[in-house]
This record gives sequence, structure tokens and C-alpha cells, in this order.
Amino acid sequence: MKNTILGFNLKIDEKSKFNTANLKFSQKYKSSSLKLNYFWAKNITSYLLNNFFEKKLNQIDAEYKFEFSEKYLMNTKLIYDVENSNLTNTILGMEYENPGLKLGFALIHSKELDWIKVINQSVFENYNQESFRIYFELKGLGSLGRPVENYLKRRTLN
Repeated sequence: MKNTILGFNLKIDEKSKFNTANLKFSQKYKSSSLKLNYFWAKNITSYLLNNFFEKKLNQIDAEYKFEFSEKYLMNTKLIYDVENSNLTNTILGMEYENPGLKLGFALIHSKELDWIKVINQSVFENYNQESFRIYFELKGLGSLGRPVENYLKRRTLN
């Protein structure tokens, strides 16, 4: 299984009580790939805010990519919050690419924390956001928007 990756990362910080664990699995096939990621943090607020209010982070990510042909690619990603038992992020993307053009569409539904309120006001409130994103690139000339891959990348603390 040379196209399989399995990893585990554990960080223990007794001083700030910010402990994390991360388990990753990745499998590549001929025309597709699958990634599973489990992330746990004991006290996320001690890392972000240096305060004593304890907030856990416990989530599972699943990502699947499928190439229909050399020109067409489908991406999907789900993030499930185990701590609160809800689906916090769903991304569905399609891309078309030829030698001179790249065009991508992403449908995003998010129920994640509003990190601006967390950092500035120490308020933990979820927000709902639905968006449709378009990416257009003329190779060698420039682009408009962000590629679908940017929305699939994790913004974790590990």
C-alpha cells in the first residue's frame, strides 16, 4: 500500500493546558483520493485567548477527490464537530482545466465558530454561512477568485 499514509501527532503542554491529538489517514487511488482527519484539543481558549474558560475542540474531517478525466475534477469535504454533534462545514467543488484556462465552482455551507468574536470579545457563537464561489484563470495572464483547493485546506492548529 505505497499510496497510503497514516499518521498520529500528540502535543502535551502542561503549562498552558493546551493539549492536542491528531490522527490522519490518506489513501490515493488511480483517479481519486480519500483523506480522513481526526483533531482533538483539550483547551482551545488557552491557546487563543490565554484565559481560564475551557473550550474543547473535537472534530472529524473527510475529504474526497475524483477525476472524471484529465480536465474535470470533483472535490468534496465534510467537517463534523463530535463535541456538539453537528456538521459544521460542507464543501462541494467542481473544476475544469485545459492548457489555457482553469474554471472552478465551490458551494460552501459553514456553521463554524465566528473566530473574530472569539478573539476580540471572548464570545463563542456559531454562525451560518452559505456561499457559491467561482474561480477563473487564464493561464499566464491572471486569475479572479480563489481555487477550490484553497477552501479544502484545513486551518487547524497542528
